Amino acid sequence: MSLKDLTWEKHQNAERRAYAKKLISGEMTPQEYHRYLHNQFIIYTALETQIDIPGVEDAFRSAYIDMDLKQLEEEYDIKRDVNSEICPVVWEYANHVQTLDQKGLLAHLYVRHFGDMYGGQMIAKKVPGDGKMYQFNNKKELIDKIRAMLDDSMGEEANICFDYA
Repeated sequence: MSLKDLTWEKHQNAERRAYAKKLISGEMTPQEYHRYLHNQFIIYTALETQIDIPGVEDAFRSAYIDMDLKQLEEEYDIKRDVNSEICPVVWEYANHVQTLDQKGLLAHLYVRHFGDMYGGQMIAKKVPGDGKMYQFNNKKELIDKIRAMLDDSMGEEANICFDYA
């Protein structure tokens, strides 16, 4: 069984959540999308600062998320408010990734970053701003490189990542 098969049910459940449906449909206001991105920025920064695996840094998104946030802030006069915008589960996730070894972190990178590489292409066309977080250089090569590092033993941790989503 592949990692994709091991996580298929959780993947489907994540896509069925109301917030995910709103994101995919393009119905988020610039303010809602900004809040979403701000939470993603915290999540991706927490994950990416823990990963020390050569060759995966081209997948990192936190700098691009920050660019998207700044664009929305300028275009829609939005201010970041850490006290009211960050969901409690984001801090739980940030704490969780600090407990993982590199293999566990790679399982999280697989869930989050592959989602951006695949489904993100559709989302980028429907959100306010340029959607830089969904734009990857050499996407196929990057996917192949990361996929070669994955194995089925990562299934449990990948499913935990979906639970946090």
